[in-house]
Amino acid sequence: SIVVGGNHACALAADGTALCWGSDSDGQLGDGSSETYTTTPTVVGGGFHFAQLTAGDIHTCGVTDAGDALCWGANGTGQLGNGTYAGATSPQPVSGGIPFTAISAGQTETCAVAASGAAYCWGDNQQGAVGDSTFEDRSAPTPVVGGHLFRWIRSAGAHWHSKTCGLAEDGRNYCWGPDGTIGNIPVISPGNPGFESIVPGGRRLCGTTGARALYCWGAGALGDGVVTQYAASPVPVFASHGVVSVGVSLAYTRPSHTCVVTTEGETWCWGRNTSGQLGNPSNSAGWLMPVPVWAP
Repeated sequence: SIVVGGNHACALAADGTALCWGSDSDGQLGDGSSETYTTTPTVVGGGFHFAQLTAGDIHTCGVTDAGDALCWGANGTGQLGNGTYAGATSPQPVSGGIPFTAISAGQTETCAVAASGAAYCWGDNQQGAVGDSTFEDRSAPTPVVGGHLFRWIRSAGAHWHSKTCGLAEDGRNYCWGPDGTIGNIPVISPGNPGFESIVPGGRRLCGTTGARALYCWGAGALGDGVVTQYAASPVPVFASHGVVSVGVSLAYTRPSHTCVVTTEGETWCWGRNTSGQLGNPSNSAGWLMPVPVWAP
């Protein structure tokens, strides 16, 4: 697997070894140094064997096979979860000794699912991304209020718009963070058509159901042919195809883009295209509905 942060990337090898490359300005590569950047994969220090990795803007976290959570890199808002606000150039244990099964980094915060199913978050909480009903930054794992038990969790978004969504064991999707009706406590996703997965981005969220139907909501080009100021409830998108995976741009300050892979193995994208991010050279401005990625 590969995860991508703000200006760095990390990969998980078959044996659980983590390797990172790219910007190392704050030690986010985890090799014990803080070089300007590294252009080749560098082994993360400590000899840990990870089951999962996640990358924020300038920090990185992972969960080991034993359920231990470790983070490294920038820590100005407490996103490393080690009880301090000091950065680290090598993996540091997340405090509390809680066994985790999944972890997800937003830009400057981190959330994880414990083995019990309870959700914990830490880091930047100025807009309620920790989900503890406050707006105070947290430097250690803090329980998300509501007592919900989660199967999975996903954090994403830019600083003032970071949000987290998760699928609870009761089959409902909950989100928290500063977007529309989302606040500093988990709320049920409006108009939930039975999502099995939700992917939050900078301006919108998209979700897929068990039947592989795609829905998006939020702002910008949702993929239904119009530019939406804000849609509070999920809008059906791409009804003629089933979708197996979704990628939503983290950009918030400008129109952004979304891409999907269909059940037929095709890749389609829509939204902003001024840098060629849709993979379709026929229009430099963008598309309001899905168009196939061009292949030679």
